[in-house]
Amino acid sequence: EALKLLPLYVLALKKSELLRTNKPEYFRGQNRLGMDPAMRKAVRADARAIARSLVFKSPVADWIRYIYPQMATIQVGGARYPHASNPLPELLAPASHCVQPSSVLFLSNGVHHILYICDGAPAELVEKLSDGKDIAAANQAGVSISMSTDWALAQSDPIHPKSQLIQVMKALSSTERTAASQILESILVVKQHSPLDCVFTRMLVEDKQPELNNMVAYDDYLVKMHGLIKRELNK
Repeated sequence: EALKLLPLYVLALKKSELLRTNKPEYFRGQNRLGMDPAMRKAVRADARAIARSLVFKSPVADWIRYIYPQMATIQVGGARYPHASNPLPELLAPASHCVQPSSVLFLSNGVHHILYICDGAPAELVEKLSDGKDIAAANQAGVSISMSTDWALAQSDPIHPKSQLIQVMKALSSTERTAASQILESILVVKQHSPLDCVFTRMLVEDKQPELNNMVAYDDYLVKMHGLIKRELNK
């Protein structure tokens, strides 16, 4: 029972910057090292060293979160977290089938934090989260909008989207070691189908991602592992 998630974590580890391999074409043309770090396909040696440090020096819970990100939905008029009956937001698998057309999602691996705005997200929700800033225009330029928040909202209006975002951040992130304000400053706000979309999709570790090496889908990987185990047992 304790080992049932081992194949999932092994696959997620293979897809992390620690073990993911580079293709030769990553270093040609627009994927050269001078490109915006968030949009590079290639894993640089310094990024791999940082990943190694995170995996080998962090507590088990933190490095599992790092290789297998946590994702939750931000909703209009949703419940505040934590509360007695539901201390944590409902977690979604980091997979494309959990990304609904009208979703606004917060995805975090403890190091990288992404607020993902789907094309059909409610305009009211997006307006309140972005303070009316043009997310798509910023993403087209390869950058994110800055996240500003009135901290009083967390007390005065617990169902305001920004209050929800803060509560979800606290639930999913290591806020004992990282202040929520620091997480807010580091959030990458990504609009679906923008140039920064790849930053989000690369963290969906259960998906097959042909643009990267070693990116087999989790269900295919599980079938392969079961086949190998069955073959060994039949020897």
